[in-house]
Amino acid sequence: MNVFKICAATLFVTVGLGSIDAALCQNDKTLQANKALVTSALDAFFNKHDASAVGKYVSSTYLQHNPYVQDGPDQLKALVTSLKGSGSSYEIGAVAAEDDLVWTHNRSPAGNASVIVDVFRVKEGKLVEHWDITQAETPASQTASGNPMFPIVPTMPVRAKGCTSSETPCQLKEDLEANKALAAAALDAFFNQKDPSAVDKYTSEPYLNHNPFARNGGEPLKGLISGLAPEITFEMGAQVAENDLVWTNGRYDYGNGVVFIVVDVFRVKDGKLVEHWDISQMEVADTASGRPMFPIVK
Repeated sequence: MNVFKICAATLFVTVGLGSIDAALCQNDKTLQANKALVTSALDAFFNKHDASAVGKYVSSTYLQHNPYVQDGPDQLKALVTSLKGSGSSYEIGAVAAEDDLVWTHNRSPAGNASVIVDVFRVKEGKLVEHWDITQAETPASQTASGNPMFPIVPTMPVRAKGCTSSETPCQLKEDLEANKALAAAALDAFFNQKDPSAVDKYTSEPYLNHNPFARNGGEPLKGLISGLAPEITFEMGAQVAENDLVWTNGRYDYGNGVVFIVVDVFRVKDGKLVEHWDISQMEVADTASGRPMFPIVK
């Protein structure tokens, strides 16, 4: 594991530990710069509607996995230009970074509101590759649990443990990897093995669900798993772990050509999954760029 992964752990930790100074690793500056680049770009494109910002932030060799957009910056520039004077906006929520990828959880409130996960690859200070998943927002007043789809609630920073150079592992390195493994094992048990008893193994109460069609608690999740058709399969893509959250890119194949690309986000506490968000979009096989929606490649 390189130091960028290791140092991501220094930024945040679970709510309840309180606010204390964070000690940053030397190479953590790269992750912070990548996050700042992405959030500044999204703000410039979708809030300020500044088409000139595309040249500032986006590489000329920009690779696009949005199924309706071609490679290169030109189509993005045309989109941003078309937004000028529209009054549309973009709410930028939780952000996570690992290696050269930055993951963001966002909301577009205009018209039929939607919730979006944007994932960017950053190289030499430019956005060079993009994936996104978009789902229509169901208002909290209409979700099964009463929980909103957006935002993912942020957590608090924690002091790093002896993180003073690129040679020194940071606090929670092992915990971050364990959290990834926990989420991966749970998703496999739920959707490939279709094992309802795995809910007790991997989750704890109160289990909060922000999927608009799912109720809170482990029992509704057990019911969902028990009702899954045998042909349903789950394939895992890239993951990122930061603070107490694990983001997992996945492909859910329901058979008969019905496939959804999803980012599941779990909050982990004491080795258990305690909260869940997901954003899903039906897979488009014939994309404008010829690039697949899945997987996100690390």
